[in-house]
Amino acid sequence: MSKKSHQNWSWIILVTFILVAAIKPIFGLFGIVCMTAPMYHALRGRGKIHCSKYCPRGSLLGKFLKYISLNNTLPAPLRSKTAKNILLTLMISMLTFAMIHTKGNINKVGFALFRFMSLSLLVGIIIGIIFKPRSWCQICPMGHACDLIDKQVKNKIPNLETAKNNPHQGIIFWSRRQDLNLRPYGPEPYALPPVLHPEIFLKYILIIPLCNNNENIV
Repeated sequence: MSKKSHQNWSWIILVTFILVAAIKPIFGLFGIVCMTAPMYHALRGRGKIHCSKYCPRGSLLGKFLKYISLNNTLPAPLRSKTAKNILLTLMISMLTFAMIHTKGNINKVGFALFRFMSLSLLVGIIIGIIFKPRSWCQICPMGHACDLIDKQVKNKIPNLETAKNNPHQGIIFWSRRQDLNLRPYGPEPYALPPVLHPEIFLKYILIIPLCNNNENIV
């Protein structure tokens, strides 16, 4: 049974978040929910259901920009895998640096998340006016991350029983070392990536450790 879409009203959540966090920055902490909800669904094997059924940003862009959008098609290079990887890397880097600069201050963390969410919304609005209303959804870093996670969860994660029973925590590479042309740093089958590519980050730092600790991840 398909899930009912909530995108006819979910834009209210984003607008409320922006208004409240602008007045009281600590409420920007709710941005964590906005960023982790899509990944939760992806890790549960539900793919990009958040993007199509729940996303408040997509709801707002689709509901209001249709009246002013120029409805141009987003150029193919911007929709390429390379462009999405660059944008995802940029997002992770910006958020990481912002969190470091807060030095653990809860109000600064809230403001950093509010600023990050507001900036991504502004970019989405600009793109939605120039191109089609929900063009941002085609290159959204969270949507791309969910797509990468979903593919690994459904098709490319090795034997999960091996992962659960392995005493080592962290990054497990099984026979993927040969595919990634990596040099092993320890006894077989372990290896570490020389570059923190977005796909490697999502495969081996996020997904597999979570699978180790969750029997019902898929």
